[in-house]
Amino acid sequence: MATPFFVLESLHIYQILSNIITIIMKRFLILTLILIPMLVHAQNKFEPQLKASYELGIDEDKNQSFGGEFLAGFRMSDDFRIGVGTGIYWCELLYEDAHYNSSIHYYSQEYRETASYIPIFLNGKYNFVTTGDWCPYLAIDFGYAIFNSASKYADNNKLGVYTKPAFGIDYNIGKGSLFVEVGYKYQDRKFHDTKMGYSQLTMSIGYQF
Repeated sequence: MATPFFVLESLHIYQILSNIITIIMKRFLILTLILIPMLVHAQNKFEPQLKASYELGIDEDKNQSFGGEFLAGFRMSDDFRIGVGTGIYWCELLYEDAHYNSSIHYYSQEYRETASYIPIFLNGKYNFVTTGDWCPYLAIDFGYAIFNSASKYADNNKLGVYTKPAFGIDYNIGKGSLFVEVGYKYQDRKFHDTKMGYSQLTMSIGYQF
């Protein structure tokens, strides 16, 4: 007797979620081990941050994504901060499904598929102004994106390193600050043996504790 489709689909979804949770836990453990000596050295300068972002494709592929990040930041001076972070994003990427047909020999069809990825990144931030309610800044992320496919076809898709410079403004609220940020992201990508790197406009909002 064949296994019902909804059972197979449920098992597939469970496997994806299980893999994502496993990867997050491993990365969290690695980040914890990295941060312990930094926390000991700079106990009073730890600045955690939460951020939600939308990434809009601005090239011909129009790839887009949405997700959240946690950053463990360390204030090195009044105007400069460094940090390490991770998170999870859901993304919609463009694929090309190629086929061979005896009558027309070859054809391809473009389509989009939703999946997820986990970023691991280093962050640097420089504040132009450190007093008052409004404090503009420049920031940059250097990271690596771990792709989690949602189908066998997308298993051949690989993400990789990315760079994301950004401009933002902190609005100081008590001991923390609310911030908005706009940036540019270039994401390395390979599908089968084809390089398909893409560009995105990023828009973010978050809170620094």
